[in-house]
Amino acid sequence: MNNVREAPGIWIGKDIVSTETTVIPRQWGNVVPVDLAAARSSVPDTIQKGDGEFFVSTRSAWAQLGVEVPRSSGIKVNGFIRRPKIATIKLPLENHSLAPIEVEQGGVGRLLYRNGPPLRGNILRDLQDQGEITLGGDKDSWWTATHHGETIGIGMYLDPVETWIRPQTEPIRKHGETTETFREEMKKYLVPIGQGDQPSIRIGHTASTLFTQEGYIALIEPSIRYDPREETRVANMQHINSPALYPAYPAKPWHIRTETLSTPKELNPTTEQLPRKAIIVTFYPTIRL
Repeated sequence: MNNVREAPGIWIGKDIVSTETTVIPRQWGNVVPVDLAAARSSVPDTIQKGDGEFFVSTRSAWAQLGVEVPRSSGIKVNGFIRRPKIATIKLPLENHSLAPIEVEQGGVGRLLYRNGPPLRGNILRDLQDQGEITLGGDKDSWWTATHHGETIGIGMYLDPVETWIRPQTEPIRKHGETTETFREEMKKYLVPIGQGDQPSIRIGHTASTLFTQEGYIALIEPSIRYDPREETRVANMQHINSPALYPAYPAKPWHIRTETLSTPKELNPTTEQLPRKAIIVTFYPTIRL
């Protein structure tokens, strides 16, 4: 069991719950009231008194529709979660897709708390050797990400086929309650991106699979920039604020779903060959209390 004051890591809390149903217009934003008191009640005293920060990861189901709880909203939650007299706050949401999205009453994001940096160096390599972190697929589809010679995470290339939601005026409503039923439902809306399409957000998945055992959580880094001093050659892109890859869920190696904003070069293609797209995943111990 990790001690919040001694071992850095991430504590996984409960959902940040919207108390109203709202429709967010295409490529627009809206605010929803969220029940902060319910989320606060699940926070142990040692976490409340800790020196780390709270943040919010958008629920995957909403992220795949293009809806994001932006990082600024997480900063807002961090500012209010320790103030017990504040029961409800207005939380901004953004819709990056080209269709209006109906966000139903319920969880829009997961409350998380972090009190230290991700695992690095030999510790991370040892976790792979011990089977705590398992990667599947062609070895060319992932690599050990380093910075100045130190291991910082795992790089995972994306499958070249990405999808998007075509423009429409009718609001999309989410009905699937489980990961499996929701992904089946999403097949009605997500279509491969073709030549001439102009999606603002691209839904994809990694070419390789990842599985983390209980006791560790992975985060998708928000952005990657090409650095000629490093061997990592990936496109300059931004992953929306849905970074959390929860331990032992699902209970098998999984191709990670990605939600990345289109870059100017993707929207205005030339004969230039773009670097292969990828994500960097970092790892943290989970804090259990």
